[in-house]
Amino acid sequence: MNENSKKESFAYIDVANIILSAERIGIQIDFLKLKIYLEDVYRVNKIYYFTANLKFLKDKISILEKTDMSIVLKQVYVENSSTKANCDVEISHYITKHVERNLVSKIILLSGDGDFSILLDYANQNNIKTILMPTDKKSTSKILRVKRFVGITFLKDISSKITNEKAPIST
Repeated sequence: MNENSKKESFAYIDVANIILSAERIGIQIDFLKLKIYLEDVYRVNKIYYFTANLKFLKDKISILEKTDMSIVLKQVYVENSSTKANCDVEISHYITKHVERNLVSKIILLSGDGDFSILLDYANQNNIKTILMPTDKKSTSKILRVKRFVGITFLKDISSKITNEKAPIST
């Protein structure tokens, strides 16, 4: 890192994980409002939006690209008649690359997937503050919930700020 560079706060959104768990409890996230929230509350400098490369998402992705979000598209595959595009490896690659290049001081990970446990340990070992933003407690792997060095903000608890709806009824 040269003397003119500075470390920044980056957010990484596991779209499939967040959307599916939010739908389960009746939340429809407005990603433009979420972007504003991340910038205002966590002073996020860059947001990475990981999603499937599906034709029906083209217009939505086009809108998000105009907001300066970095869209990372994953090729889809079909498994048991379901379309899949697991972005865990891509998210892990980006975070690891940013840590290795000494670019990031704070990671905001929007996912509740327990597969990211070792990644959060890695960030902690590199003195990087980590905030986990899963949808709710039920959608968050216990292995992530017990990490004392990770701050957790449930999207359900801030739903009035990131949706066009009222907060959902407690589950």
